[in-house]
Amino acid sequence: MLEMNASQSVLITSTTDHAQSALHVINQARAARALPELPQTHPSIQWINTEAESLKIETIRELITSLSYGHATEQYYCLLHAELLTPPAQHALLKSLEEPPTNCTIILVSTAQEHLLETIQSRCQIIIGSNETSAQESHKKTDASAVVSAVEIELQDLRELLQELAQMRYGEVVDRAERYADASAARRMLLSLLNVLDSDRQNSLASHPEITQEPQMLVQAEQVAMHHLNLLSANCNPRLVTEACLFQLKQIFANAVR
Repeated sequence: MLEMNASQSVLITSTTDHAQSALHVINQARAARALPELPQTHPSIQWINTEAESLKIETIRELITSLSYGHATEQYYCLLHAELLTPPAQHALLKSLEEPPTNCTIILVSTAQEHLLETIQSRCQIIIGSNETSAQESHKKTDASAVVSAVEIELQDLRELLQELAQMRYGEVVDRAERYADASAARRMLLSLLNVLDSDRQNSLASHPEITQEPQMLVQAEQVAMHHLNLLSANCNPRLVTEACLFQLKQIFANAVR
């Protein structure tokens, strides 16, 4: 039986109906505490992004405002299609995920967990395929393992790129950008790049809090990546956006090693 506290952050990775997945998790957790089931239309459940649209920072600010009101009874905030959160929206959500207010549970549902920052994922209890049959769950877990392996390979590839970028020739940078001529590939790369930079910055702060130069450089690099992700959202040429991003990052890292 699933256990879930009255104040918690949860990430559901699901290929089925997002709302049904979230409702299943809510009622499974309530059953573990001998609480009655809630229907999907219950006023204690707030549904966000049912139309699967891009989730911008304004939506998250509205959510944060609602969370701040204080609640005498348990409230569930279900954010569907969380992979559509823009990078600024993801950053704005971090504090609320880390410390949900009393009686507030925040539930993210996503079909593309790899598009979420590692700092988002680390703040959530992750649940895989909560409302599927055993056979479907087994198949999904196999698929999920393959996805995780592919994501890990991509992240390691990007880490190696960042280590080598300062010494790369300009022609090599241009050749690398050619990999991301497709908009979806460029978006995936920039989101993964933000994950790598954010993770490296957190690790740097944790292991060497007295050293500020490296985290500051990584913050600058994150800002560059986020700027170019926004350019991509504005329908700019994916290859040119990626190329410009890599050249700016090359300059940042080259200055750091001088």
